[in-house]
Amino acid sequence: MIDRFVCVGLMVLFGIFFSSQAQAQKILEEFNKPLPVVEPIDPAKFQEETVEYNVMPLEDEVLSYSVRLPKTWAEFGGGGIKNYSLNNNLLGEIARYDGPPGIGPRSRFTVQALDLEYQLSAEQWFLQYILTNGYNLQGMKVHSDKKVEGLLVIVEKDISYIVRTVAQINGKRMILAQYFISDQKWYEENVMQGAAVSSFKLTHLKDEIIEEMLQFQFLDIAEFDYPVSWELRAPPLRSIDRMAVKLLMLAAKGSLNGRIEVNLASAFVVESLPDEIKGLKKSFEDKGLAFGKLIEKKTGYQFNDDVEFAAVEAYEVKGTASKLVDYEVWFTIMYSGDYYYFITLLTPSRDADFFVWSRNSETYRLIVESIEPQPETLLEE
Repeated sequence: MIDRFVCVGLMVLFGIFFSSQAQAQKILEEFNKPLPVVEPIDPAKFQEETVEYNVMPLEDEVLSYSVRLPKTWAEFGGGGIKNYSLNNNLLGEIARYDGPPGIGPRSRFTVQALDLEYQLSAEQWFLQYILTNGYNLQGMKVHSDKKVEGLLVIVEKDISYIVRTVAQINGKRMILAQYFISDQKWYEENVMQGAAVSSFKLTHLKDEIIEEMLQFQFLDIAEFDYPVSWELRAPPLRSIDRMAVKLLMLAAKGSLNGRIEVNLASAFVVESLPDEIKGLKKSFEDKGLAFGKLIEKKTGYQFNDDVEFAAVEAYEVKGTASKLVDYEVWFTIMYSGDYYYFITLLTPSRDADFFVWSRNSETYRLIVESIEPQPETLLEE
């Protein structure tokens, strides 16, 4: 059944029924600045001038780290922060090291931690952190989904600090390490700053899903996981040829912040993949949404090994009844076990509400990557 569709090309199909012109992304483009490169320090000199700290704050392995800092520095309070309780609203300082006193503000190195509420990438969290606090980003480097490095300008009591930062997710925590230098000391200390931040390592890495996950099954055909904070609505099952389920992210007072739909269609009833895609588009248009340009073709998704092909694209969408909010619709098409999978996400756009968009897009990735066709439905070659 699959051969008659594969030759068409999924990405071409998307292009036929939706616009194929890339659209600028205001927020992400605004922060698309490369991390400034600093002069590397001689490794032997760095070892000689620094001391290594290996610390387990609050006797919590997830918070454990190592870092090398100048020998002239001192750990704040002689032994770190005591009796600190973390929460998911405020960054808590779990360690601090101060440079020697002198002319001008002292440099410092801090480690902060935060309990995360839901799944998101380190980049998404870091951009939210910048937007919330109004910091000036000088450059950023994404090391992985769980680690990002940046250079910020932060003003404290009329003093400007150049702050090199590493934000890294470990377990269900965000760990934020920052090296502060006042702007008047930047040129004399930025080499040490870069080397010290590069030396910062989390020593007990732990990979966890942030939210509690539930599981939904399409009979013995397929299953997927979804966060407990999303409300699942499954209509009565009338046929195994077509099955569907909705997941809703409800905000305060019952307003809708995001919607994910998972639709399965048997290859035996799908006569035309282009017609299926047109039907998907029409279902959004019937809700008063007008499609715009292609935003991006998503890469990097880790699909189940039994998925024979898959494609993910995101489009801009506008509400025809209101000009106040712009939306995005994400489409995933997969084929496995003689079934087509059509997974969609409707979310406020990244420029309209970056916080909600971050949560929705990461939840969508989790759901898509968790879809697992069951062995009974897989056809033998």
